Formats: sequence, structure tokens, C-alpha cells
Amino acid sequence: MGVFDNKDGGFRPRDQSVATKMKYETEMKHFVDAYKSNQASNRPTNFAADFGNIGLVISLFFNLILIVVLSLTSLFKWILKSTSNQEVESQTASSTEIEYSIKDFIKGSKK
Repeated sequence: MGVFDNKDGGFRPRDQSVATKMKYETEMKHFVDAYKSNQASNRPTNFAADFGNIGLVISLFFNLILIVVLSLTSLFKWILKSTSNQEVESQTASSTEIEYSIKDFIKGSKK
């Protein structure tokens, strides 16, 4: 009696023919696909990963708000600095004119 003797009434052929191997491979592929699909749908939920992802989204949101606020603050500071520099230059020009007029007044009174 050999290993490949067909004793179960033809239900499962045990020969090594290509057609038999293809039937077994097709059947095994269906079993593997069913196992993988069942395994993916019945896995337990991972709350740590879910909370981590939620935390990343919230952190991204707050960081974007912080970047916008800091950018606007920097822009306003730059605008205020540029306008105050123009005022300082105009005040400096007027103070030098006053000094020259005082010097001219002093020279005129000495003569």
C-alpha cells in the first residue's frame, strides 16, 4: 500500500498530477484569503494608536494657530518699527534745523 492510494472513494485524489496540484493550490488560496480577511476584520481596536493620532491632529492644529499668531505679531512689530523710524528721522531733521537756527542766532547777536 502506497501513500498515494485512493482509499476514500475518490473524494480527494492523492496523485501528483498537475490538475490535482492546481485544485489543492486553488483550495488553499481560498482558505488563506478567507483567513486573512477574517483576521483583519476581527482584530481588537488599538486605543493607544487612535489617541496618538488624535493627539497629533490636535497638536498640528494648535501649532498652525501658533505660527499664524507669531507671524502676525512679527509683521505688526515690523510695521510699527518702520513707521517709528520715519518719525525719528523727521524729528531728527527738525532738531538739527533748530540747532542751526540757534547757532545762526548766536552768531548774529555777537556781531
